[in-house]
Amino acid sequence: MLMILVIITIVQDLDSIYSFIFFYPLAENVKIKSLNYISEGEDEFQDEKTYNFKFNQKLAIDFTFNNFIISPYGKMINYDKNPAKQSDNSHAGLSVTKKFNQSDLTIDYRDELSKGSKIGSNKVYQNIFGLYYYKKQFLNSSWNLKLGYTEVQSVRGTKLIKFS
Repeated sequence: MLMILVIITIVQDLDSIYSFIFFYPLAENVKIKSLNYISEGEDEFQDEKTYNFKFNQKLAIDFTFNNFIISPYGKMINYDKNPAKQSDNSHAGLSVTKKFNQSDLTIDYRDELSKGSKIGSNKVYQNIFGLYYYKKQFLNSSWNLKLGYTEVQSVRGTKLIKFS
């Protein structure tokens, strides 16, 4: 039986996020997943403010077995306004998720394909590593717990580490 699942989410919190998620099963343990989300934001750089939309698109194929999901993917980020300080980019990545009873643990790595986008006069190239934990019904409540660690390394040797 062919089934396509479509999920549309509208969230109003830190940014406005509009997401569109499509699943297309190819076999019992294999599905194509398309994640598309739009966020709006204010970007301030050297006394210049821009308001723009960021389009984040991800196409993956999920292989599921023994409570693991292995997901190679491609990802593109585009802006509706692309001044010299912003960079549209694309990445190839691999995500591995281990599903437990009421929680997930995900390791994610992606590498920029452009090998050096230009933002102004700076050359930017990123590889990104992420480790994420998600727990449903944290402490037997209706709350869900999300913990994340993200490390971004650029061609200039700078690192960004973010905990969420």
